Amino acid sequence: MALVSLYQYWEDFHRGQVATELGIKKNDLKAPIMGPLRLIRISIIHHAGIGLKDIETCELLKWYKEGDLIFIDKTKFEDVIYHVKNTLKEFRGRDRNA
Repeated sequence: MALVSLYQYWEDFHRGQVATELGIKKNDLKAPIMGPLRLIRISIIHHAGIGLKDIETCELLKWYKEGDLIFIDKTKFEDVIYHVKNTLKEFRGRDRNA
C-alpha cells in the first residue's frame, strides 16, 4: 500500500504544487516514474493485485506481466524510491534553469 499512497500523494498534492513552482499546468508535468506507478496502482486497487494488460507497457519498471500477482518487495520499493529521488533532482534542476 506504500506504493499506492506514494502515487496518490503525488497526484493529489505534489504534482500541482511542483507544476505551479515551475510555471506550468499540472497535466503538463510529467515524471517518468509516476506513469508506471499509476499502472501498478490500478492493478493493485482495481484488479485485486493482479496485473492488468497495461502493466506490460511500463518502460521504467518492467517487473510484471498481465496476470502476475503484484508484490512489492524491499528491492522493488528501493528501486521506486531511487527513481523518485532522481525525478526530484530533475525538477530542482528545471527550477534553477527557469
